Amino acid sequence: MFRRLLSVGGFTLLSRITGFLRDICMAWILGKGVLSDAFIVAFLFPNYFRSIFGEGTINPAFLPRYAALHARGERAAAAAFADQVFSWQMAAQLIILLVGLFAMPWIVHAVAPGFADNPSQLALTVSLSRITFPCLILTLVAVQISAMLNAIEKFWAAAAWSNFVNVAMIATLLAYRWFPNAAYAAAWGVLIGSVMQLLFILWAGVRDGLSLRIAWPRWTPEIKEFFIAFGAVTFGAASVVVAPLIDTILASLLPVGSRTALYYADRINQLPLGVLGIALGTVLLPQMSAKLAVNDRAGSDAAQNQAAALSLLSTLPFAAVFITIPDVIMKGIFAHGAFDRHAAALSGLALATYGIGLPAFALVRIVASTFYARHDTLTPARVTFGAILVNVALKVVFVWGLGFGIAGIALGTSLAAWVNVGALTVLATTRNLLHVDDGLKRAIVPTLLAAAAAAGGAFAGAELGPILAHGHRLADVMARHDGVWRGYARLAQSPAARKVRARMRLFVALALPDEIAASLAMIQSGVPGARWQTREQLHMTLRFIGEAGGREQSAIDDALLTIKAQPLKLELKGTGEFGGKNPHTLWVGIRANDALLHLQRKVETALQRIGLPPEPRKFTPHVTIGRLRGTPRGRLMDYLHDHALYASPPFEAGAFILYSSLVTSDGSLYRAEKAYPLRASGNP
Repeated sequence: MFRRLLSVGGFTLLSRITGFLRDICMAWILGKGVLSDAFIVAFLFPNYFRSIFGEGTINPAFLPRYAALHARGERAAAAAFADQVFSWQMAAQLIILLVGLFAMPWIVHAVAPGFADNPSQLALTVSLSRITFPCLILTLVAVQISAMLNAIEKFWAAAAWSNFVNVAMIATLLAYRWFPNAAYAAAWGVLIGSVMQLLFILWAGVRDGLSLRIAWPRWTPEIKEFFIAFGAVTFGAASVVVAPLIDTILASLLPVGSRTALYYADRINQLPLGVLGIALGTVLLPQMSAKLAVNDRAGSDAAQNQAAALSLLSTLPFAAVFITIPDVIMKGIFAHGAFDRHAAALSGLALATYGIGLPAFALVRIVASTFYARHDTLTPARVTFGAILVNVALKVVFVWGLGFGIAGIALGTSLAAWVNVGALTVLATTRNLLHVDDGLKRAIVPTLLAAAAAAGGAFAGAELGPILAHGHRLADVMARHDGVWRGYARLAQSPAARKVRARMRLFVALALPDEIAASLAMIQSGVPGARWQTREQLHMTLRFIGEAGGREQSAIDDALLTIKAQPLKLELKGTGEFGGKNPHTLWVGIRANDALLHLQRKVETALQRIGLPPEPRKFTPHVTIGRLRGTPRGRLMDYLHDHALYASPPFEAGAFILYSSLVTSDGSLYRAEKAYPLRASGNP
């Protein structure tokens, strides 16, 4: 078992490494915003169907039967059975592909209803989904050949082929300038990688004497038995799809970037699962099936207990670390380029709650093998259905009832996974199908100690290290650590924030309509080292004021109330940067507008009348869309060249706004203090 596990685990580890590099590349280039949310929905969409028709159903319904035929030496019967399953599956997949491509606008609207508020984001998601959806049929061919290879104990190719999508996506993301935007680059990378992985697994199958042939689908006793099992497993798999589908629906209704933050937290959570957790389940099922086919119950139980012990050892320490220092992990890995520290902190909250369920995510495959190896697919399906109902109920309560945001989505997933494991364990034990041996019992205490040591070491390295290096007080470190759990949403209520509020800086600006902000979000990608402005941070500054006390704030308000001007008709046009040889700001310009200049002069005059010094900088109408740090000059020039002709639809500004800003280590936080309507002098 260990040799096979090393084969699967090694290539799965390689897949996780390339996937990790892919995610870093995605975060760097796509960031957290409209483009990333749209792509991630399109990327995950075919995976929903893959959960129904892919490994989750082919392995339990097809693999044990195919493996049993091979174990009995009936090679020709096994090949004929595989060809029939393949033919039926392809007939169904062609229909699904055609319907999916045609109905994609309605499908995307259903799975991401929050995108309907931003038509450009909805249209982009539809286009990207039409690129990624054909990957489903390509992947399912690879899945069946992988199952056949696993059945004859050839594991390496099945574990290796997923690397191709990761490598292809990295390549297309790095070449994003050749595509309409970075989201299209990523989507085409998925499709190119799917073609590459299919060609690879076909070669691997032929190398070991395995292939699939299209035949006219026939209704044989073996196919009838397969479809009975397939129906039960599909019922369970369809239930599993409900959970991530609910995730997408809920995240689409949360602030922009929530789906992206949830995705990256899940990707980190999947790393230990991919190295050993999933590999254990992959190796265990064919091994248990083959042993039970020759009535070797003792060998089957020994393999299962061994897998459970290794699963706990490989997941509990990671879970402890994810719960202890989630923000440090996410900021250290992803807070670069377009994915800023705010986004990483949000992902950290989700990672901590995903960590609670990490051991359960691995154990569920091992416990479910108790039933799948005995050709019982109905029991796991029923349990999964019940767990999904719990999952959905918890998410609704956590997200809408308690306001936990994406942390509530992740917490619902984790708790439901433990419900699934618990129910399967109880049923298997009461039916005398599951036996926990002394070796597994003895492994529990050392595993818990390893988890405690991992958490302690992680905390010491992440939190106590700065004390030794820079002399920070322990109380400051603990307060910073506590902030992970309370989240950035509570910053305004913290004692530190109340002390700083008096020193908040003020400025006068024009807000941007949602549709204009969405238009800007479509070009916020592709600049290494850029920290993109969020929807709340986008505005056009008329006059910077600076720090102001209570009396000054009252005088400023009185002065701004005296300003009378017509509503403005504005249009954004072109891009540029501030900083020269050391660029620090990326902006979008404003088409020349005399009324805007007139309003700015009125604001300047009104503020000088109450004693404020003149604004020393020349007024350059613009909207800051990103802050730059360490951006290669050549890459910035490429971006400016690509977006030189950018122009927004015309829009009206009906008010100017007095904003306050709080500068933090993670960027500026803005709040609209008061709006001053623009109207003609004769209007009320």
